[in-house]
Formats: sequence, structure tokens, C-alpha cells
Amino acid sequence: MVKGLGITLFFSILPYMAFASEENLQKQIDAQQRAMLNIQNEIIRLNGEIAQLRGQIEVLENKKPTASSNVVSNTSNTSNTIVPVVTNSTASTSTTTTTTVATANVDNASDEAKAEYNSAYQYITQNNFEMASIAFNNYLKKYPDNSLTPNAWYWLGQIQFNQTKLDDARVSFLNVARYNNSQKRPDALYKLGLISRLNGDNEKANKYFNLVIQTYPNDSAAVLAKRELER
Repeated sequence: MVKGLGITLFFSILPYMAFASEENLQKQIDAQQRAMLNIQNEIIRLNGEIAQLRGQIEVLENKKPTASSNVVSNTSNTSNTIVPVVTNSTASTSTTTTTTVATANVDNASDEAKAEYNSAYQYITQNNFEMASIAFNNYLKKYPDNSLTPNAWYWLGQIQFNQTKLDDARVSFLNVARYNNSQKRPDALYKLGLISRLNGDNEKANKYFNLVIQTYPNDSAAVLAKRELER
């Protein structure tokens, strides 16, 4: 009788054991998701620091007499791929300015344009992203296709990305990617990969990461892209 009672008790607690196991499994999944989110946030933070360092170098270059030829230099990229001009109809009006002139025909930035660009960038160094966004949008409206246009799109995209305005950032980085000879193109493609991953489209994300690695193997963006693929 005691044996029968033990068996009865064992089977009576089975549902509770299953519930406890399921609860523990969910806790483990939640912990893993939190860890992945922390890693992603750390990557975004490091990318922001890299972007800030690049921007500081860029400002110094723009102060040189030959800045117009240094800001957007030719890279080892031989790809003829041009990402089409895009707009986001659901995005804010800040991202509806697009360029229509062929990538190869950009004009060198005038002294006035460089001054306005540096003024806009100063807001970033001051962490005044609201004013930086306004200034870069005004720059893009006034100078839709000079040698600093892709740089302006890039910093606008960085602001939007850090504010988690992913749709707006996607539009801005796609406009950077149109310029095959832009120094900002590798990182813009990498950011498009991150945005795709954050939106749950890993297939598209991997395509962007592979494009960065194949086209710009010596760029720091390729290192970051490889890490994303390894993850």
C-alpha cells in the first residue's frame, strides 16, 4: 500500500515538475536574450565612438587648403553597383530629401559649403543632436550633390540610428551607399546590415555584411561585419 501511495504521489507531482522545468527554460531564454541585447547595445556604443573619431579626423581634413579633394577620396572599391535613390514615405520629412545627379558627377564642395558642413558637425561634437539633424537636413536641401553630400547623409543616419529611428536611418545610409567613392560607404553598408538584423531580416543583413567584407576588406567596417557574421 505504501508503494502504491508513493507511485500515486510521484505521478501527481509530474505536472508541477514539468511546469518548473518549463519555467527554468524560459528564464534561461530570457537571460540569453538580455545578454544579446547588452552585446548589441555595446556594439552600438562602440560604433558611436568610432564614428566620433572619424568625424574629428574629418573636421581636421576640412580645415586643410586641399580639403575638398581629401574629404571623399577614391578607395580600392571597383564595384559599379549603385544603390538606387530611395525615400521612405512613412518616415519623417527629415529623410525625404534625395539626390538625383549621377554618383560620378558630384561637384567639389565650395568653401561656403564646407563651412556650413563643419558648422553642422560641431553640433555633433557638442552632443546637440537635434540641432545637428536640422543643420544636416538644411545642408542636404541646399547642396544635394557635392563631395560632402554623402558625409551629411552619413551623420544624419548616425543620429537617427542612435535614436533608434531605424526607418529614417535606413534611408539615410542607402543614400550614402549610392556614392561608390565615399569614405563613408563601408560603414553605411555595415549599418544597413545592423538595421536589417535589428528588423529581423538576417538574410538581408548577411548580404550587407558580406558586401562590406568583399568590397572593403581593409576597412574597419569589414572587421565589424565579420564579427556580426560569426555571431
